Amino acid sequence: MRKLILSVVLNFALLLPSQGRIGDDQKACAARYGIVIEESPDGCFIGFEKDGIRVTCRFAEGKCSAISYSLLGTGFVACEELGKEPRFTKEQAARILNLNRGGATWGQETKDSYGEKQDGIYKTNDGKLHALVNSVAVNVESIAFQKAKLAKIDPAAVDKTLTSFERGTSDVQSPVIRNLPDLPKPPDPLEESIKQLEKSNKEQQKNMEHQNRAAAEAMASLDLIAKRVQKRQDMRDMLVKFKALEADLAAAKSPEVLKALRAKEAALTDEMNQAAKEYEVLDAEFKKSKPTDTPPVSK
Repeated sequence: MRKLILSVVLNFALLLPSQGRIGDDQKACAARYGIVIEESPDGCFIGFEKDGIRVTCRFAEGKCSAISYSLLGTGFVACEELGKEPRFTKEQAARILNLNRGGATWGQETKDSYGEKQDGIYKTNDGKLHALVNSVAVNVESIAFQKAKLAKIDPAAVDKTLTSFERGTSDVQSPVIRNLPDLPKPPDPLEESIKQLEKSNKEQQKNMEHQNRAAAEAMASLDLIAKRVQKRQDMRDMLVKFKALEADLAAAKSPEVLKALRAKEAALTDEMNQAAKEYEVLDAEFKKSKPTDTPPVSK
């Protein structure tokens, strides 16, 4: 019974449509991607078209190791028309990546600052595949396949081949590369938080200095008021002494007592005049003093 179930499962699997993804053979890719429009002599490169989508597959040892999806309306050169040509939407690009993930999970490694949010380089969590999403196409490739291609590149052979391409021409003009301005660096949330905290601390420090200055001015004003009050009280006490001295002068009988009282009166007068001058100074300082402005409120 167990063998019978296994046989049924295997037979059913053979009836399923071919997958046509990274790792599949040419037959599976042809079954999924439609009409063959171009093919290299060795069969390592095959291009398909289906309902406005062009799919290019590259094969290594009979298996699809790199695949590119593009819309027929997209060109090879974007230039000033960048973003105006038809392209895959974010959802469509995600569907293409999911079609080729092979059970792994895609993660965006880098972002294209000039493109949409989904544009950039992706890599699967198992480290087997990487992909490039941009305005022109969605490209998926086996990392092992890429490394194998890079290992076959011989710089000397490349120079020799380019020399053969250049045979019969004397054009040595170098392309003029326009210096594009660097894009502004995206703000770092942590750095922005630190800046806001530093700004808040500075404002708080200013407020504290303002409050301390206001408190010092208030204390000085209170001290000035206290001195004025005390000086006025001293002058009242002197007036009381003057009245008592007048009574003593009126009651004086002998010249000696009168002389002593007159000397006391002169000293008290000098003291009264000095107190009046000091009071005038204190009063002028009090009138010049002004309250500190209200400190700014931190946002």
